[in-house]
Parts: sequence; C-alpha cells; structure tokens
Amino acid sequence: MAKSIVRHLERSGTRRVVIVSPHLDDAVFSTSGLLLSAAAPHCEVMTVFTEGSTEADPAWAQAGGFADTVAEHDARREEDRLALARLGAGCVHLGFRPGSFTADDAARVVEQIAPPKTALDPTRGHVLCLLPAGAGLPAGRQRLLGLYQRLMRCPRGVPAHPEHLEVRDRLLPHLRRRGLQVGFYSEFPYRWRDWRWSVRARLGKLCGRQVRRYVERPEPAAKLAAVTLYRSQLALVFGTTREEQIRRIDREEEYFALPARESEA
Repeated sequence: MAKSIVRHLERSGTRRVVIVSPHLDDAVFSTSGLLLSAAAPHCEVMTVFTEGSTEADPAWAQAGGFADTVAEHDARREEDRLALARLGAGCVHLGFRPGSFTADDAARVVEQIAPPKTALDPTRGHVLCLLPAGAGLPAGRQRLLGLYQRLMRCPRGVPAHPEHLEVRDRLLPHLRRRGLQVGFYSEFPYRWRDWRWSVRARLGKLCGRQVRRYVERPEPAAKLAAVTLYRSQLALVFGTTREEQIRRIDREEEYFALPARESEA
C-alpha cells in the first residue's frame, strides 16, 4: 500500500516544496491533498505558462467565455493568485507563453528554485521540487481504454499534455545536476487510472531507477471548494453539476519521489 506524501515530507525533514505547474490550475487540480494539509505554508507553486497570445488558437479560451487567450490568461492569473492565497501556499508566475520555454530558461528557473551551492541557504538540502509526471493514456491504448471507460462508467482519460512533458523534460536534468530532491505528481485529468501501463513505470524508465509512489486522498468537498476558485475552468474540466464534479474529484492523488542521493546525474 502506498504511503501518504504528507507523512513522507514530515519524516524526511523537507522544509520547502516547490510544485511546478505548467498551466494556471494544474497544481491545485492535481495536488490539493498536499495543499490542503498542514504542509501548505511550506509549499510554493511556480507556474510556467502564464501569458496568452493573440496568435494562439482561441478555441479553449472561447469555450471558457473569453475573446482570446490574452483575456483568458489575465483572468486565470487572478484565479490562481486567489486560490493559492486561500490555500496558504506561495504563488510565482514565471511569465512564459507556450512554445517559448527554452533550455536556458529552465536553467534560470532552477537557480530560482535553489541558488548555487555557494549560497548560505540552510534549507537548500531540504527542498523537494515536484514536476508534472506527464500522466495520460499511453500511446496506442486510447481506443481500447476508452471502450473500457464507457463500459465501466469511468471518467474519460486523455493523452499526456505535450506542454507538461516539455516542462518536465526541460527542468529535470538541471534539478538532478544540482542534487535536489526531485518528485513528480500525476496531473488531473490526464491520469485516469493506475494500470500496469502506469505513470510510475514510465517515470522509472525516464529516471533510470525506481521511483517511490505516494498518495493523498483529500476530502472531496474540500477539494471541490479549492477547484471552484478556478471559475473559468470548473465546468470545462469537472462538469456542470455538483454530483458530476464530486464524482470526478473523489479519487487518490498520486505522487512519486526520487530521493536526493539518487537525483544526481
């Protein structure tokens, strides 16, 4: 049985948790169990893609009632600030647009997460950085698993988001070279079920060693109260009725940790 991520943080002496969120809701949608716990004051959410563009496809923005992605992101940044303030966690918006996050940018973000070893930072050895895991239906399995979901009335899953994979793969090498504790979280709604084609197995292959799996299951009403603060996204992601929203929310959150001594490249 997987252990609690909150208990793991307490026992490991972790003093600061940096949750890297690709978009302006991924962290709260996926890690509310952590953010609703006593660990929240030690958590900081860094969101990478926080700016829209008049050249971007406006389909999702328009589905949420916005004219374009610039107006959408203006509103969603405010939603994110409000939600994280309510949860008691730190909030950092990195200011990138999709397609603009380079390897050099990733190196600078890691310096922001943890200054160089020469800096006198007593908490540096107790920082855990949680990256998006790149959860989602495995390639080639979507049709088969989609049929199973319809038969079993499971929430529909979707393939991994390419921008989540981009953020993970840009930051991971820099974090490991610094020797930081590295972890991952399965993103909602991309992770749908922990099958034998699991996120854990893919992360183990990515890291070249086994990762440890942890879980947290927040109280559904408490998590719904948190995600409701993202008004523009609520119906699009969780449905329009409270019954549907609770059904989608009421599931374990999944985390993975790579110990600091194993994080060095």
